Amino acid sequence: MFFPSGEYGEVYCYLIRQGDGSILISRGDGDVVGTGTWRKEGSRITVTSRIVYRTVVIKGKPIPGAETTASFTGTKQLYWTVSDDKGRYAALPQFKDWEYLVSLIKCDREYFDGEKRTDGVQPCAPQAER
Repeated sequence: MFFPSGEYGEVYCYLIRQGDGSILISRGDGDVVGTGTWRKEGSRITVTSRIVYRTVVIKGKPIPGAETTASFTGTKQLYWTVSDDKGRYAALPQFKDWEYLVSLIKCDREYFDGEKRTDGVQPCAPQAER
């Protein structure tokens, strides 16, 4: 998610198509959240981010994770479409779970040094409305 403020958030999760065609984030499966910033120069979008949350922590992978940089090409028609060497990312008009998505991205996070949880801000649990 590219916020107008220059903040960036990404969530790796399962999506579920409802009977009415709308798409929601699964509340029963795990997710991985990354946060950071983005900037646009011409048609190029550069994202600097790090993984800040995993439902299941992985031994040897600290939280927050190492900072990464990714580059996308962006085009705008009715909405922005971005792509990188792995694929094309476009708007999903049937997605109806924006509030929950933003709560996942904006949530306070816990810390994990790769071996054990460490002191820091405790995680919040986004509240489902359904």
